[in-house]
Amino acid sequence: MAQATKMGADTATLEKRRKALTGHACAKCHEEISFGDLMVVKVVEMEDGRPRAHQLTYHRKCYAI
Repeated sequence: MAQATKMGADTATLEKRRKALTGHACAKCHEEISFGDLMVVKVVEMEDGRPRAHQLTYHRKCYAI
């Protein structure tokens, strides 16, 4: 977004982009996530003594440690 403001994008354009849907569904509530609320969490699990990583997507409000 810093790059967009340097190029002269107005605040309405930036806000529209933030509210646009990403196409991802929240892992907790299973609803669509907007760009402004997207949080990607990398999870590493041990499988047969080796680390296996995968990513989960959450709303910022749905994720809790």
